[in-house]
Amino acid sequence: MNGFKRLFQHCCVLGASVAALFFTPAAALLCDTKQPLGVSSLLCCCFHDAPHSCFVKMSYSAFLREHERLKKELEKSYQSCYDALDEEGRLELFESELLWEKMAEGYEMNLRRLDRPLLIYDDDMKGLMVTNVYREAITNILKWRADDLKRWRSGKPLPAHEKSVKDIKAGISAESRRCTELKSDARLLRRVLYNYDWIRTEKLSNRFVEKKLIFLEGRTCDERALLCERHESIRRKNRLLKMISAGLRGVSPFAGAQDKAGIRRFFQKRPAA
Repeated sequence: MNGFKRLFQHCCVLGASVAALFFTPAAALLCDTKQPLGVSSLLCCCFHDAPHSCFVKMSYSAFLREHERLKKELEKSYQSCYDALDEEGRLELFESELLWEKMAEGYEMNLRRLDRPLLIYDDDMKGLMVTNVYREAITNILKWRADDLKRWRSGKPLPAHEKSVKDIKAGISAESRRCTELKSDARLLRRVLYNYDWIRTEKLSNRFVEKKLIFLEGRTCDERALLCERHESIRRKNRLLKMISAGLRGVSPFAGAQDKAGIRRFFQKRPAA
């Protein structure tokens, strides 16, 4: 009788731990004193051998400096591109920039809860890694915009690697299907874990992409170049969605349980989108 009682108690503890790991927002690293460790730490594991991104050891002040540097670089790139355009082009660029700024603000607001080091499953690397999803995503958004403006100012299209129009269109269709899957996954996780207002940001993102393409259509008649720009826009959106899903599933590399294989299986059963 006592044996059955102990078994029942163990099952209750295990069930509570699994539920906490899935339904409790991602826990912070042990070294991050800003975020208290949650019950999910019971199933977390120390993965010191997992690769770390450059955002893990970056202090908050260092991130702010890098953020300001990228914003100034973006402003310089925007002004340089703006000055090289005619009146119609300037208006189209200005309108797309307004939408980009609102979209970027939406991402910053929605991802701030993920501003801490997290152990995630990286779908591209097919393995675990530690990163700060908020800082990596915001940095990518700034870099992508600045790089695009520099490239457009120089008249350099995206490399198509000798792909045909048919191949590029097939790639766009595949990325669009993947985007739909990722949005459904990320939307479900946000509803379970956080009270995110993501609809406005998503609409702004779509409007920005369309306005950007209208601007580019006025600068070039090259169908392959325009298709490549659309393809790249969807790929970037998918990259952000995968990072968001991975961050919402992320746990802390906590120095506790040693069942690395078990945690790895947990991530792989629910691969980060």
